[in-house]
Amino acid sequence: MKSQHELWKKSKPIHYKYAISQICFCLYDYDFGPNEIEVKNGQIVRRVYRGPRQDDIKTGEELPVGSGISHSIEEVFEIVDKILVPQITTSQYTSQRPEETLTIKYDNTYGFPNMVSHTKSSNLPNSSTLLYIMNFEPL
Repeated sequence: MKSQHELWKKSKPIHYKYAISQICFCLYDYDFGPNEIEVKNGQIVRRVYRGPRQDDIKTGEELPVGSGISHSIEEVFEIVDKILVPQITTSQYTSQRPEETLTIKYDNTYGFPNMVSHTKSSNLPNSSTLLYIMNFEPL
């Protein structure tokens, strides 16, 4: 992963956009995407919902930046780092750590994670999260 992050640092555009979507066993909400994120100079400047109509949210509607699933690519790397180096703060992990799986796929050109699949325990159906990054485009 370190080499992928280095590739991103060397090749990242100043201004880009992409779609991000999170799949998990949780209540469906427009905050999970797919959302189109626009980043300029490392800051998210725009977030647009690209999924089917949800309650009062329509496809193409601009959403507040900083809420829900809205991460810059750099923040996605930070999320992956936190999964790779967990900070164990509860006593339940001291005697037996639950089975965890982590699968990451990277973009060949820019090096960012374009798919992150994390399962905390195979015994719990709601312990999986899947994050997709699609349609990356330098602007």
